[in-house]
Formats: sequence, C-alpha cells, structure tokens
Amino acid sequence: VDAELVPDPLDPLAALVEACHASDDHLAATQFARRLVELEPLDEAAHGSLIRAYARSGRRAHALRQYLECRRMLVDELGVEPSADTRALQQRILAGQPV
Repeated sequence: VDAELVPDPLDPLAALVEACHASDDHLAATQFARRLVELEPLDEAAHGSLIRAYARSGRRAHALRQYLECRRMLVDELGVEPSADTRALQQRILAGQPV
C-alpha cells in the first residue's frame, strides 16, 4: 500500500489546530495540539503545533519547554536533532518574534 494514499488519521486534528489559530482561539489550539503530541509523541510537526500554540497564547516559557521536550524525544528515541524549521521556531520565540 502506497503510504501517500493512506490518509493520516490525525490530519483532522491538525487541521483543527490550524483553524483555532486562524480564529485566534489559541487556548483551544493548545488543547488540540497537546492531544496531537499525546497521540504521536515522536511527531515533530505535532510538537511544532504545540510550541506555536503556547507561543501564540502568550505562554513563551511553556513553548520553550515544549521545544526542549521535542528535542529530547527526537534525540533519545530517534537519534536525530530537530529540523531547521523547528529550531528556527525556537529562535523566533527566544527573540520575542511572532510565530
């Protein structure tokens, strides 16, 4: 079975996170993004969604802690560092820039 033909069952949840951001409901986005991470703890995109949700809701410290948790999971479980996009997200938060 071609992996591209099989839809990811978490796509609707990820779309819900983005819809919450679009409507400036960052608290709901945080709740849904947290669920994404619970369901797929090794999914870097899920962690990125939660990092953004925390940052957009004004919880910068939570966002930075989530980045560290993401990095720890990736390094410990997969032996890889976060992607350039995820590292750039962390840098924008550290610099106080919008995400």
